[in-house]
Amino acid sequence: MMKIQTVREEQGKTCKREKTTTLQQVDFSQLKYPQEWFDKYFPIVPASTITTNSSILQYKPQNMAQAQLKVDLQRIAKMGMPDFRAQAMDPYINAKGEVCYEEYCNAEIKKSAKDWDKELKNFLPQMNSRMGTKLQYSAFLGLLIKQLVEERQYNLKRAWYEVCNDSSKIANCWDSPRYTTKYGVKEPSGSRKIGKWYDLGNTRKIVIAEQNMQYKYYSCGSNYATEGFIHPLTFSMILLTPSKPDYDSTGWCVMDVVPTAIK
Repeated sequence: MMKIQTVREEQGKTCKREKTTTLQQVDFSQLKYPQEWFDKYFPIVPASTITTNSSILQYKPQNMAQAQLKVDLQRIAKMGMPDFRAQAMDPYINAKGEVCYEEYCNAEIKKSAKDWDKELKNFLPQMNSRMGTKLQYSAFLGLLIKQLVEERQYNLKRAWYEVCNDSSKIANCWDSPRYTTKYGVKEPSGSRKIGKWYDLGNTRKIVIAEQNMQYKYYSCGSNYATEGFIHPLTFSMILLTPSKPDYDSTGWCVMDVVPTAIK
């Protein structure tokens, strides 16, 4: 039985609450989607399991990209990041102009960072939906390394390398093994499954900075038109013109584990 942390990040601070709730006790009936939808399209990222004793933090980085991710993971372990839900696949925009998540759809890559920020806040406000932070994205990548070790039997060195240095074998990059004969093609949502996650690479993910960072928005990871060794999943670049459409990226949506009303 999984217990839900009643801890939330508010304005960069970690606020602890005494009450605990099990996921089985949560009522999703008043929401737009049932709990099964959330578990499929917004699985829980168990960030609270990243501790100083975590196996992924026992690895000695071999290069700068790995060292930077480890610094982020050490920071997450020290602060005690609460669990959160994250999109399992790339979003698309339906005929009504609404953000949607579904397999076999064309990922939306024509919105600006500011547009995504607004759209994701309005997506499911009862679940505190929002654009994920750069640090939450690092937590996701750290747990992806753990998943590669546990589910694909990678050793730690290989898992760190494929996430941080060459993601062509686990993400849709220009030089990835192809599902088709064509190179540099954006795949439909729900492609390249790893555990509960899809669409690694394919599009970069737009994230928002934590407080006190010089720039507000970043585009992270690989995409279908770049090589996985040049732009691995840890790659990030500053979006200097966040009001302009980004034709390589989609917004990266996260939300709370349970509806805001029960907290």
